[in-house]
Amino acid sequence: MVMPDTEVISTISDAAPGSTITIPDVTENGLSAAVVTALLARRDVTTNITYMLNGKRYIIAIAAGTDLSDLINAQGGIDLAALRKKFISIDVYDILKNLGLNINR
Repeated sequence: MVMPDTEVISTISDAAPGSTITIPDVTENGLSAAVVTALLARRDVTTNITYMLNGKRYIIAIAAGTDLSDLINAQGGIDLAALRKKFISIDVYDILKNLGLNINR
C-alpha cells in the first residue's frame, strides 16, 4: 500500500540518527518534492524504497549521506525511473529465497 506523503515525511523526520527507514510501494511517479526535501534534510538516515514491477517487488537501498541532487526533476521530486538508473534494484523474493524461505509470489 502506498504510504501518504505526510506519513513518509513523518517517518523521515522522526527517524533516529543513523537508522534505516522504508518507503513502501513507491509508484512510477517516484518521490514528491515534499518527500525529497525531507530526505535532503536527513542525510543521516539510510532509506529503503520498495516498488512493484512486472509482478515482482524490488527494493532500492540508498545509503545515508548519498547525494540525490542530480536526480531531482523540474518539479522538485525524483522519478522512480531515475532512482532505478542510479541504484541497484534487488528482487525481494530472491533475497528471501536465498535465505531459505519458501515464499510464493
